Amino acid sequence: SMEDSLKLRELFSDYLRAISNKSRFVKTGIKWFNDTFGGWEKDRFYLLLAASGRGKSVVLLNSALWAIKYNTYHDVIKAGQIPVSLYLTLENTIIETLIRLLGYTGGKKLTEDFKKGKISVEEVTKMISSEIVNVKDPENSAQLVIEYRNKGTQSMDDINKIIDDIEADGKHKVVFVAIDYIENIKS
Repeated sequence: SMEDSLKLRELFSDYLRAISNKSRFVKTGIKWFNDTFGGWEKDRFYLLLAASGRGKSVVLLNSALWAIKYNTYHDVIKAGQIPVSLYLTLENTIIETLIRLLGYTGGKKLTEDFKKGKISVEEVTKMISSEIVNVKDPENSAQLVIEYRNKGTQSMDDINKIIDDIEADGKHKVVFVAIDYIENIKS
């Protein structure tokens, strides 16, 4: 009907206005996702579901990196705070997560060279650090924080406490949170 057509047109117009408001979204490293959806919408909870070994951890860790790499948080910086992207893993240890991070930033050969002791910790740290830089604003002081907690030991209150602890000094503001393995959150 004509009335339904008008409602659809109005909804579509609202959608286009919403995705054009860039400050509402955290950009990802996936151009088509940003173009289609605007990125991850701020203050939203997204649940990523897939079978084991299908890349959920890859997307989550990369999303935490992308939150730093492709976004500026002018409001946080103006307030004198450092933007923080939090990657909380309830599945992989810090070492396993860092090895994955090394693989994403340096590739398989670099990871193997590091495991064989051909490259120093300092060299690897420098390589990873160079990847965790905002591409539009290299002076942006955003930080990636990786936290590991044992399986089944965290509730949402515990997760909120992690965020509160990061922000407790008043110098840091958590702007993005990726929680890997939500199945391990206790109620």
